[in-house]
Amino acid sequence: MDREQYLRFCRQPGVFSESALRLTFKVLRYPRPRLALTIQNILNGVSVSRPGGEGCETLSEHFRVRLSAAEVDEIVACLAKAGGWGSGSCPGQQVMLKALLDDWRRHANCTATGKSVVR
Repeated sequence: MDREQYLRFCRQPGVFSESALRLTFKVLRYPRPRLALTIQNILNGVSVSRPGGEGCETLSEHFRVRLSAAEVDEIVACLAKAGGWGSGSCPGQQVMLKALLDDWRRHANCTATGKSVVR
């Protein structure tokens, strides 16, 4: 897989960056500790293989997420409730949280329809 194929693959629902999963873990840690542990286990697992070669060393790690529809719905609900998370100290956190919520909603739509985009 070359750099462009990797980047295209990483934009699919069900593939999340390490930073997105870490932020998801932080949001879920106290309201849903068991689900947060599931996210932590994904982070401790095997990431998607990154391509080698020039310009690829800066690519972030990505992970496949395979959760039940109920688990994904629970994550979406927690992220939606976390609207006030981090407010005040860094306005950029709200933007990151909204983007993360959009990614999980997109994954929820694929999970609900039974479409498995990730191969």
